[in-house]
Amino acid sequence: MDIDDILASVDRHDVSNPESAALDHQLLSRFWVAERGVSELLPWPTNLMDRMMERVRKQIESIEDLAASSSDPYITTNNNNPSLNLKLSILQTDLSRTQYFIRSLLRQRLSKLTNHSMHYLLLISGPQQPPDPSASLSSQQNPRPEDSIPELTDITDPSPLSSQELDFLRTHQTLLAGHYGASFLGAGDA
Repeated sequence: MDIDDILASVDRHDVSNPESAALDHQLLSRFWVAERGVSELLPWPTNLMDRMMERVRKQIESIEDLAASSSDPYITTNNNNPSLNLKLSILQTDLSRTQYFIRSLLRQRLSKLTNHSMHYLLLISGPQQPPDPSASLSSQQNPRPEDSIPELTDITDPSPLSSQELDFLRTHQTLLAGHYGASFLGAGDA
C-alpha cells in the first residue's frame, strides 16, 4: 500500500458538495484570520460552526473506534494492517488542527466580549427607551450598577454574537456590575 492510497482513504473531499471538509476548513481559517485582524466582532457563522462541531464530534468517534479496534486482541484483521497507525495519526493531526482554530477563535471573541462587554450589550439592545417616570423615587436616587444593564429578554437576532455568547455576555456584565457595586460604589455608603 502506497502513502497516496492511505491519504486518499483518510481524505473526505467531495468536490460536488459545497459543504465539504476542505471548503469548511478553508472558511474556518479565513474567518479565524479575519476575526484576529479586526477590533470589532464579526458576525457569528452559525452554519459553518455547526458543521465544524459536528465534524469534530464524528472525527473523535472514528478515532476512538479505530483506536479501540487496533487494540482489540480478538480482531486479527486490523492487527495485520500496517497503515492503521498512520491513519490514526493523520486523523488525530487533522482533529488537532481543527480544534486549534476553534479554540483560538473562541478565545479571541471572548477577549473582545469581556473587554468591551457594555458596548456589545448596548449594540444588541438597540435604541434605549427613556426612563419610566412612574418609577419609584428611591430607585432613581439610589441606582445600582445592575440597573444600567440593558434588558435583553426579547432579542431574537443577537448578531454579531451567537446565542451562547449573548448568554455569557449578559451573565458576565451582571456579575461585573454587582462586583463594582459592592466593592467601589457601596464603599461610600458605609
